[in-house]
Amino acid sequence: MFGYCVWLELIKNHRFFALNKTISHIIGSQIHNPHITLHYNIIKHNCSEKMKCYIPSTFYKKGKVYQSLTANMHALQQDYVRENDPSKVFHVSLAYKVDTMFTKKDIYFVNSLNIPKIIKPEEINVSLWNCNSVFTKDWYKV
Repeated sequence: MFGYCVWLELIKNHRFFALNKTISHIIGSQIHNPHITLHYNIIKHNCSEKMKCYIPSTFYKKGKVYQSLTANMHALQQDYVRENDPSKVFHVSLAYKVDTMFTKKDIYFVNSLNIPKIIKPEEINVSLWNCNSVFTKDWYKV
């Protein structure tokens, strides 16, 4: 689906892990490691170059949760911008479903949760993942 991906993976005790479990339980979405995608569908031998380019920064929440669609994969996403460069928008995917849209009720529910306003540099690690499946259970850290 997304091939090799360079992520800013959130640390294991981050609030997003609890949010992910709650959302999955309530609306029936897939479980995944919370992350900000920096690059996807990249060639494996180019990954280390992409990983070295990341400069630690603080991210600030922007707007509300919304639904996106890539091929047959639906996602609920929350946008974030970097502290010193608000021109580029990143996102944390909060939920994934295959072949099934999220309802307005799902989106309203997720927007009612306490989604972090700030993500600090010490709360993320750069990592490489193989995301070549529509099922997040098949994704793995390389």
